[in-house]
Amino acid sequence: MIFDFHAHPSFKPFNSRCIHHLSDQPLPDPELWKERFRPKGSTHILPRMLEKEVNYTSQIHLNSMAQGRIKGMCVSIYPLERVFTIALEGYKNSPLEKILNIIPGNEIVEEELKEGFFKMVATLTGYDADVIDRVNRGEKSKGTEYHYFNQAKLERDYLISHQNKLPDYGLTAYEIANNYEEYKKIIDDDKIAFLLSAEGMNMFLDESTNFEKHLAAEKAGDTAELRKIYTENVTEFKTYAYPPFVLTFAHHQYNFLSGHAPSFVGIADTFFDQSGSAKGLDGKEVSYFDLGFTPLGFDILELLLNRKVGRRVLIDTKHLSAKARLEYHKYVKEQREQGDFIPIVQTHTAVSGRASMADGIGENPKKLAKTDKKSEFFTISINLFDDEIVDIVESDGLMGIMLDEKRTMGKRLPKQTLTLAQELEARPVAPKFQELQNDPQKKFEYNKGEFKQSLSKLVKLKCELALEKKEESPSQRKIRRLKNKIDRFEGKVNYLRMRLEHCFLSLFMNQVLYIVKTVENSDKEGLKGGKAWDHICIGSDYEGVINPLDVFYYAHDLQGLENKLEIFWYKAIRLSEKYPEFQMYKDYLFGKKPSYYIKKMLWDNSEMFLKKYFTEEYLKNGNGGIESTKPSLVS
Repeated sequence: MIFDFHAHPSFKPFNSRCIHHLSDQPLPDPELWKERFRPKGSTHILPRMLEKEVNYTSQIHLNSMAQGRIKGMCVSIYPLERVFTIALEGYKNSPLEKILNIIPGNEIVEEELKEGFFKMVATLTGYDADVIDRVNRGEKSKGTEYHYFNQAKLERDYLISHQNKLPDYGLTAYEIANNYEEYKKIIDDDKIAFLLSAEGMNMFLDESTNFEKHLAAEKAGDTAELRKIYTENVTEFKTYAYPPFVLTFAHHQYNFLSGHAPSFVGIADTFFDQSGSAKGLDGKEVSYFDLGFTPLGFDILELLLNRKVGRRVLIDTKHLSAKARLEYHKYVKEQREQGDFIPIVQTHTAVSGRASMADGIGENPKKLAKTDKKSEFFTISINLFDDEIVDIVESDGLMGIMLDEKRTMGKRLPKQTLTLAQELEARPVAPKFQELQNDPQKKFEYNKGEFKQSLSKLVKLKCELALEKKEESPSQRKIRRLKNKIDRFEGKVNYLRMRLEHCFLSLFMNQVLYIVKTVENSDKEGLKGGKAWDHICIGSDYEGVINPLDVFYYAHDLQGLENKLEIFWYKAIRLSEKYPEFQMYKDYLFGKKPSYYIKKMLWDNSEMFLKKYFTEEYLKNGNGGIESTKPSLVS
């Protein structure tokens, strides 16, 4: 079984229509069980210029989760931020206008450009274009306002309303748990246990178009209205049924509470501007990327952790700037000294390969993305630093490793992956065949490209088949032809997946073993001997605008992951006799078998974490949690 610390199964159904229902039906779409294919005309081809991989279908739905043996999940509520739409402001003579004008025909007029841009963002995010329009315009007079907090509550209510439902074609139902006891019962009843979480404090704000007004007020030193909005909305959400268990404090857009790490790099940064500046706790004005908590942010942080106002909400430090993470870690250590034990968590993350959070302050993400081409990790400050990893383990926290290629891969493949890539095939008909044969990294990229192209074609064929079946008089001949093509491409995809599987498993394990090595090499004696293995799990971020590691494109691709990881681990041990880059697979066993640690990562670690912290005793009364395991930790 698998526990997923962070995913968005309601992200697309709540905000977009699919071909399984009428395209003009009101949102949200009730389809949570089937793979989602978008209606014709609702997507745009140009996002391929923004990202190498664009997902035109759903990575996660309830049937897919059932097939992948995902039994528990933190389901993250997320109202889209306006940063995804404001590229339209001053678009004239911008890169946006130039790229959208690539479309054949006459020069695009303003309304056509807006429609093209909204479709582009819709394709990237999974939202419908009309929802993107609402986020951008928010015109109350037209009834199109996009109110962040109202959207968050509606998505929460949507999830509540669909629990325990099961259509004829459904493989499983889900139910929302409010504590560990309920969580266990739901799983025992053979349903998927959802724990509500949320991503981005912007979800507690008001209308999206008020952002500039709040920004101007903050610059003038007036945060009274913001304080009122945040205090009232956070209090309401904490005291309502199903309060979030974990909340990702920062996200893609400034929220007046803290700095955020850069999450868009390359050409995407041109369209989604995350820059700006504000004053931190020390009164100095700095870039959002170097900003810690603001005075208001620190007060709201304490409100979230407060047990007297509803339940405590654990803080997910993912997306916080490096400075804000440093400040939060300092706060947690001070609270620990006073007897309040707060686990530091990152629900969906990867490693940076860099030593200290302090190194992430003042970095130039654009320059780093261009120059740091020799690293096997994504080095920008959104990822974990070494001292951060140690702090999380020391606090009894939990790290969910993402299944996102953008975050878990650097420009250079790890040595172990390069060794495995030597086994890959390169067809003689391929361009530069001999060059591919002699360069394992290029051979890997070639096979990965073949896989992605075949998968993209398979998705289009499945969509075409679903559309044909919806016709009043479907053509049985066309259906048979499509099914034959689907069978052929499924065979090709499965073959390429089998060929690439160990390469991608090595990329995942490279993240995990780096975490274990970092903790073992730290000066914290009480954390050695494999202590890090207790604090790692999966945090896929499925549907969170990610580029999934190819062989785990869908949630159902996780089926048999436990067995696959074990087979791969023993292969790595055998390879260590010849290749030193695999030695760590032996060094970090600490007398146990691989299956012991695999089961911990996929299920047992989350079970132990929830048993300690997803309880009324801890979240409401201040008992339990780490206090029962203090002897195993150092202070």
